[in-house]
Formats: sequence, C-alpha cells, structure tokens
Amino acid sequence: MLRRLLSPEGMLAGMIASYIALFGWLSLARHATFNTHALDLGYTVNTVWNTAHGRPFYFSTYQQAEFQLDIPLQEIRQVDNLLAYHVEPLLGPVALIYRLWEDPRLLLLLQSVVIALGALPAYRLARLRLCRRVGDWGDQQSIPSLSKHVTSQSPRPSTGSRCPAEPTPVGAYLTLAFPLIYLLAPTVEAANLSDFHAVALSPTFLLAAFYFLERRRPWWTALFTLLALLCREEISLLVMMLGLYAAVFRRRWVLGAVLVTVGIGWFVLCVKVIMPHFSGLPGSAFLVRYQQFGNSLGEIAHNLLHRPALFWDWLRQPEIMNYFRVLLGSAGGLAMLAPEVLALAGPVLAANAFSSYPWMHSAGGHYSASLSAFLVISAIYGTDRLARGLAWIVRRIRRVSPEHGTAFRVLLASTVVAVLLVSGLTHYYYGVSPISHRFRSPVVTAHHRIGHEVVAMVPPDAPVSAQTGLYPHLANRRQAYLFPTIADAEYVLLDVTAETYPVTLAFQHGRVEDLIYGSQFGILAARDGFLLLKQGLTGAHEFPEGFFSFARGNDSEQEPDIPHLLHADFGEIELVGYSLLEQPVVTAGAPPIIIETYWRIPQVTALAYQFVPYFVQEDGAIAWVYGDGTATALYYPTYAWQPGELVCVTFPPHTTAGLREVYLGVVQWGGELFRVDDRLPIWAADSKMIERNTLVLLTTLP
Repeated sequence: MLRRLLSPEGMLAGMIASYIALFGWLSLARHATFNTHALDLGYTVNTVWNTAHGRPFYFSTYQQAEFQLDIPLQEIRQVDNLLAYHVEPLLGPVALIYRLWEDPRLLLLLQSVVIALGALPAYRLARLRLCRRVGDWGDQQSIPSLSKHVTSQSPRPSTGSRCPAEPTPVGAYLTLAFPLIYLLAPTVEAANLSDFHAVALSPTFLLAAFYFLERRRPWWTALFTLLALLCREEISLLVMMLGLYAAVFRRRWVLGAVLVTVGIGWFVLCVKVIMPHFSGLPGSAFLVRYQQFGNSLGEIAHNLLHRPALFWDWLRQPEIMNYFRVLLGSAGGLAMLAPEVLALAGPVLAANAFSSYPWMHSAGGHYSASLSAFLVISAIYGTDRLARGLAWIVRRIRRVSPEHGTAFRVLLASTVVAVLLVSGLTHYYYGVSPISHRFRSPVVTAHHRIGHEVVAMVPPDAPVSAQTGLYPHLANRRQAYLFPTIADAEYVLLDVTAETYPVTLAFQHGRVEDLIYGSQFGILAARDGFLLLKQGLTGAHEFPEGFFSFARGNDSEQEPDIPHLLHADFGEIELVGYSLLEQPVVTAGAPPIIIETYWRIPQVTALAYQFVPYFVQEDGAIAWVYGDGTATALYYPTYAWQPGELVCVTFPPHTTAGLREVYLGVVQWGGELFRVDDRLPIWAADSKMIERNTLVLLTTLP
C-alpha cells in the first residue's frame, strides 16, 4: 500500500486530492464569510437554478437595473437572458447536476474538482514528452521535435504512449513537477477562488484535448475540445489555434482543418448571431472595454494596421508588463522556449492585455484561466528543449557518447528543478495557498453567523433584492435583484459593513432611508450591520440597538485587539489605533488594503464628523481621497457616540499601486476635503503631521 502511495501515480493522486480538499475548503469558507458576489456567483446560481427549473439561461440579476456597469445594460434587449452576454452552454449539463443539491456550494466544489483534475493530463503530457528522454539520451527520434515540422522521415508516433511501459524512476518523478506547476499557478487559483465560472473549467479540457492530440486519439481530442467550447465563446478562438497547431506542427491536416473550421464557425455564430439576437447589439456587449482602440471590430483592426503605436504604448504600461511577468513566471520562465505552443493562447491573452477593465490583466479572477493550460504545456516543451540544447552543448564540448544518458538526465533534472523553483517563487508572491505569503485563513466570525441567521429569515420563494455579498445565498429563486434595484422585491437584505458594489455606501444609505421613511418597507431584522427590510411592514422604522454593534468596540465582553496603537488628539475626537488587512484576492499588483481605525470621544458632541483617509504617492502629492463616507459615519454618527466607548470605523478596500503613505483627517460633515480650514486641527499625535497639522500619518505602505 505504501509503495503504491509513493509511486508517481500515487503522489499525483495525492496532489489532486490535496488541492480539492484545500481549495474546496477555501471556496466554501469564502462563501460562508460572504466573500462570494452577485457578479458572478450570484447570477450564475440564479441562471443555473432557473435553467434547472425549465427556464433556460434566464436570470433576474439585471432586470430593471437601477445601477450602471461598464457594459450598456440599458441598451440590451433581453437583459434577463445570459445569452445576451455570454454563450456558456455547459451550464445546461451543470443545471442537471444542480438538481441533486440546489446549493451554490455544489458549484464551488464542482469547480475545485474539475480544475484539480487538470493535473492528470498535465502529468501524462509531461511523461509523453520527457520520460523517454530521461531513460535514453540518444533516442532523439522517440518524440517529434516541436522545433521542426514532422517530415516523412520522422517516425509516426504510435497510438499508445511513446514512453516505455516502465519509465525510469527519475523520469517518472520528474514529470510530477508539471502538474504541481499547474496546481500552483496563480491564474488557476485565482479562477478557483473567484466565485464560479464555466470558463474556469476550460484549462482541464484544453489540457486533455492537447494531450490526446499528441497521442493521435482524434475522438478523445474531439470530446474534450467540445467540452472546452461549451465553457464560453472565446474558447473557440483557442480551438482554432489548436487546429492550426495540429495542421502545421503535427501535419494532422484533416483534424486541424476541422478544429479551425469549428473554432471560427462557433465564434462567429456566438458573436454575430446568438449574442446579438438576445442583446440587440451588433456584437459583444463587452466590446466597450476596447473603445480606446475603436468602436467596432473593424475600426480596431484598421487602427491595428495603421496606428500600431497605439497598441504598443498600451502594452508598455507597468501593470500589463507585470501581468506578463506573472504569467511567464507561473510557467517557470521557460514558456518562451516553446513559442509555437505559447502562441495558442494568443487570442485570449490579447483580449486580456488590451482590455480597459483592469481585472482582466491583473492575473486575478477567471479571465486568465484558459491561458493556464498552454502555459503549463509550453513549460513542458520549453524544459525539454532547453535540456536537449544543453545536452547538445555538453556533448560537443566533452565529446560524450550519445549512448551515455547520465549527462542528459542530470541536465533535465536541473532544468526541471529550476522551472519548479521559478514557478514556486511566483506562487509565493502572487498565489493564495498556505505556502504563499498572501495566504489568509478565512475565519467565520460571530458577524457571519448572524448574517446566516438573517438570510434564513427570507422565505425561499419570495422576490428579494440583496447586496452583492449576500446575493449568492439568496439566488435560488426566480426573482433575485441586485440592490439598489427593488422592482417587485418583497424583501431587501443588506450588510452595511460590506462591499456595496455597484453603488457607493453613501448611495446605499440614501436608498435605505428612502425605503424606510417612504413607508414602502419596514425593518424586520437589524443586527450587527445586517438589515432586513420587508415590504408593507408599517411602523418599523427605528434601528434597534443591536444593529450598531458592528461599530461599537465595547459591545463585546472584551475590547478588540488593536494591532497598531496610535494616539492622535483631534480635540473633540481621539484616534486610538488602527489595523491593516489585505483583501484576499489574486492580482499581479499589490492587493487592496482594508483600513480599520478605532476612535473615542472625551465628551458628547453635537456635530457629525467624517473620517477621511488621504493616500499619498511617491512624490509626496495627495493622489486620492476617500470621501464617500463609512458605515459608522452614516449609520452611527459621532453625535450618537457615548463618551469613552470605543468605536470602529472601517474604510472600503483600496489598491495601493503607486502609493507610499496613508494619512488620516477629520472633516465636519459637508466640509471640503481638500480645504485645510475645514479639517479638525490635531493637538498632539504619536506620528508625523502635515497640512498645518490637520493630517496624521497612519501608515507607510510596503
């Protein structure tokens, strides 16, 4: 038994099982702590649930939207049909599985399992390419080289494995590096922990399709290609590239022609027929993300030919260059040595890099998931190519006999170790597993437990409007709207302490007041920042004391542990300390930070004050100011504070790219944030003060 567990296949199974356990748990923990969102787990759950109940691709997230996104929602004809935005037929079979357990957690677990299984074709492909070479340095014709086309003199690969039935132990264990590289890739982990997306399953299907293409198994290639196509419309362009590879580099003319035809045909059908039919737009609704290059595909193509500098200057932006570095680093740095394989990712890589939507070229989210397949493939082929090149040099210098394989084994092993080291370092800086410095173990707190209790108060069939983090927990119904949309919602559920996308916290607060004091809704439950409103509930307009516990640090038996003590006396208000939290997301840049500050007042004040962070860039100039208010300032203003009580003020996440320091100021509500005279003066502080002693240095950013 132990021998089987320690075999390469046993260790591979251990990798896959460990990944499923870890990322399945992390995915479920994110969901339990309300860190999944309406966009995209919420609307996907709503779509899958409605599809499972006989309404294919119907969803209500955007119906009667009272908010703006970066796509033209108001111009879309059938705003309630997913096919107006994306073509993801795979959600149909997923909906059948969903009937077994109608819970968003099923989708999260399914995603972790399918992504993890991509390690299997990565391992088999590495064995196919590398293990025979480890056993016999002189067998240079066992696997066709990618650096040259396969000719009539090249041996035709068999339909079975080109590896020996019993590969050398060194070769078998070395190939385990590549499924590990795949599982450690930040782009894979980002897709796994960014809600649920059908396209996040595509790297497993693409890896399997490529593996069976190299094995000359056309029917298996077709099966996994079809599964990849069903994930999302842009995968069709990768299938087209796979067909070109099959024709040009493997001389599989018929298979290549079929894949190219299917890829192009499906892309045109999706973009020019299916999506326009439902959206009423001439093409994809997401084309607005490329308006800096033109307002249509034709204009973009024209500018590419006649104004190439426009595109080149765009690619030279630091954040996009860093995106490329993360992608190449995740593949061990050798992907460039297999350019014909890396080129297969070209269409999606270009779509991400040239998008004006920053998340697409951040290495976060699901946008780079499909690229992961070709990155690990190019790492395998690049490693083989470098090792063979080094072996050729050694043989020429030392005149080693071709039959002597020790030198090649050593060189290949050294190359694999170097690739694994580079990939591991990239993971350490940009990944989210426990071996990454960014790892933060999710903790379900009393606040989250209260939230689940409030969610359970909403009847399962009632139309509801919910905030983004709560939406996925209520999406198993026909009508679920994203707040601030109300439409025919009978219940409204909010968490004033959490992210308010797609509106600001100040807008949310104003909308809540309109609903409560406009006699449309009454307060059914209000606890620790969670607010449940019910339509037609009259006379319930007052917030109970339990609602404000999110701001009152003294409400618990023990005061919160303040990581950084910092005293600053603003006269009527005193700063006690602060904490900095990193938002747990995968991104090529610095992760956004969440700032929590703690305050006291020495005596009752009749005024409302606003707490304002000022972000200073490298040259000392103020780059950005957050002045949209906080949950504490809006719902528990300073004139309601009690002398001596500890009050927590939390600011929404903010990126730190290009920033050096964070200062803090206090402004009377309605004052000008940049006007020094409108800020409270600081009488004494334990830190540096600027702007005539009205701003105190909170922290220096790393």
